Amino acid sequence: MNDVKTSLWKMAIPLIVSFWLRSLFTFVDTIYASFLGDEAIAAIGLAIPLEFGMIAIWVGLSTALTSYYAEAVGEYNERKLKQITQVALRVLSAVIPTFLGIGIGVYALAPRLELEAEVARNFQIYGAVLIGGSALTGFWSTIPDSIVKAFHDTKSTMIAGLCSNFTNLAFNTIFLFGFGWGIFGIAFSTVLGRLAGLSYALWRASSLRRSWQKNSSKYERKTAILKRPLRKILALAFPAGLSHLLMIGEGIWINFLLSMQEDATAALAAYGIYFRIGAFALTPIVATRVAFLPFVARHRSLGNLDLIYRNYLGAIWMGGIYALFVVWPLCHWGGESLMSYLTHSSLVISQGTLGIRFVPWICLSWLPYQFSKSLLEGFQRAAPTLFMSLLRYVVLALPLTYLGVRWAKMWGYSSLFGVLCGLLVSTLLSSLFYFVWGMRFLSSENCQNDSI
Repeated sequence: MNDVKTSLWKMAIPLIVSFWLRSLFTFVDTIYASFLGDEAIAAIGLAIPLEFGMIAIWVGLSTALTSYYAEAVGEYNERKLKQITQVALRVLSAVIPTFLGIGIGVYALAPRLELEAEVARNFQIYGAVLIGGSALTGFWSTIPDSIVKAFHDTKSTMIAGLCSNFTNLAFNTIFLFGFGWGIFGIAFSTVLGRLAGLSYALWRASSLRRSWQKNSSKYERKTAILKRPLRKILALAFPAGLSHLLMIGEGIWINFLLSMQEDATAALAAYGIYFRIGAFALTPIVATRVAFLPFVARHRSLGNLDLIYRNYLGAIWMGGIYALFVVWPLCHWGGESLMSYLTHSSLVISQGTLGIRFVPWICLSWLPYQFSKSLLEGFQRAAPTLFMSLLRYVVLALPLTYLGVRWAKMWGYSSLFGVLCGLLVSTLLSSLFYFVWGMRFLSSENCQNDSI
């Protein structure tokens, strides 16, 4: 039996720190661009959809690789580990040239867009360098990052993120203020920052793998490899990436919905603040969910189903305690003060305070969904992720937010209140459905294990 001693919580804490710092460092490019003027800030905003597309593919591929790598590590299966890496390289050989082409396309097409000349020029440089350059440095990290997480070494994941973020910050300062490279320097700093994180992750993955190979003689080793490995990895990667894209689409839909209302300006401003606060509050839950995936995949290969079951329920309970006893007091008593600091508009303060006070309930509603997703992905079940993503973001969220706005108007509430009610109900319903699915799945796996 493999002596996997790393607890879920020990895995989660470094990721929580890493994710919180990452959310703060997302402002770096915008802050430095502010020294160049509004045109540079606008160019960064125009590149966000392209960057989100890259992130969606990265997240999808990383989810699949982490699940299969963790299974191979738990089995001490060197053949499967090599097979997964070979498949990952095949996928990257298609993805990287695609985004290099998109970067070239941005450079060629940006001047033809109906933008102010200076905005178009900044977008042409920033978009081409960021997308094309990150294609060469960012996607490669999916392999070592997934291997490191498969070994439950999330501390190294955190360090790789810190290397990337602080390298980006240092080069931004040098290129902008030292060399005067303007928007090119800001984009190039991000590319080099990702190269720093990649370098550390490659070194750490290699070190962990060597240690694993030395210890493998102590345990029973398996040699079976995956049948149709490319199909299996893409089948798990696609729903995970699609889920991320649907989440982005939901944000676009809500912005459109609120922009059509009489209180559009206040509602959009308040929703933007709610979204930032909500994302920050959800960070520990999302980080623990990311840690739970390799935890499930590795312990599944060892047959530790009872341990998976206890940690599945334990993660949901701990998330509930965090939402009720940490997030709720801060949002309930600190929301209005924060809004008063951020804006002087009484309407924005009122709606923003309402949005912030929704945050703990949104966190609670997401708990079963998040951990059920990682549970089933850890067992390499792709269909639940695809089905539940479509249910949550399309079947439920679109009509319920629309109806929420209409009902809010009828009862004299703000449009933001209607949107948040729609989001809360859609998340609750999909979470309950996902939780039942997860529990039934674990029960069936236990029955199969007992029969064997």
